[in-house]
Amino acid sequence: MPRFKAAFFSDDFDCYKGNAEHVIDYVFRPTHRERIAAHAEMYPEIISAANFDSHAEALSQIDFVFATWGMPCLSEEQIGELTQLKAVLYAAGATRQFREPYLKRGVRVITGARANAIPVAEFCHAIIILSMKGFFRNAREAVDADSLNQVHGFRGSGSYGGIVSVIGGGAVSGALRESLKTVRLDVRLYEPGFNSVDRAQLAEHFSEAMVVSNHLPNIPQTRGVIDESLFRCMPEGATFINTGRGAQVNHADLIRVFKDRSDLTAILDVQQPEPPPSDSALYQLDNVIMTSHLAGASNDEVARITDYVLDDFERFIRGHALEYEVDMMML
Repeated sequence: MPRFKAAFFSDDFDCYKGNAEHVIDYVFRPTHRERIAAHAEMYPEIISAANFDSHAEALSQIDFVFATWGMPCLSEEQIGELTQLKAVLYAAGATRQFREPYLKRGVRVITGARANAIPVAEFCHAIIILSMKGFFRNAREAVDADSLNQVHGFRGSGSYGGIVSVIGGGAVSGALRESLKTVRLDVRLYEPGFNSVDRAQLAEHFSEAMVVSNHLPNIPQTRGVIDESLFRCMPEGATFINTGRGAQVNHADLIRVFKDRSDLTAILDVQQPEPPPSDSALYQLDNVIMTSHLAGASNDEVARITDYVLDDFERFIRGHALEYEVDMMML
């Protein structure tokens, strides 16, 4: 019989549940539930912020919380009622929105961020290769026989020695830089200091790179930091990729510059707001391509996130070192 007790926590999150009835079912597939059941008895109801108080007495006995996108942000008083809780296992990415009160109580937090970083890095890698070939500009300018002529069609510098800037550290940045080692590119990293952004260094990256891929941390200091001055200094034919956060880009500035400079390309997988209002000029610009938050894990890729988290769950049960833990030092 299982020695531990566990519960699913979720306020649901429609964006990510696909055809599943609930996001928990989308992320925790039958094979994942079997792995959990080998060690822990699952509470019969999914716990949300709305129903927590009515289940609080029983929840005081649980050892593990399993969660994903839509993790409830409970009050410190409610978290304090989880007196037996040993770990939160979060089968998604960033934990910034909920982790601190758990960590302060000695509850361990495990995240699937490194697994979620893989498809984002793959997405960016593919766009970078196409951008270095000049694919996006070439495709939108290839409208007649003359522009399809090999002599006249735009070509990028190619993927041999060209400069790519990855701005921001973190799991996606690391996975992307690792994957780009297979290509002969000059990959440069800009990583901001603690709660600070060096605009002069950012400008240097934007002015030299043929592709800039944004992975800045989602903190107040980065909101709107990618602005007109940075877009204006980008080289002829350069590409800007945003799979980070839409709030880090001043979209009014982006629209202004990209209207003036048809040579530039922007790939925006995230926007602010998301989606932009229907009258936004972003929809009208040929050199701005928007996708619907596509880069992160979806469908079959989601299973990898849960696998990573359950690997650490099983390490925890066996008393082994964890690989995907978030600790107080990371705060």
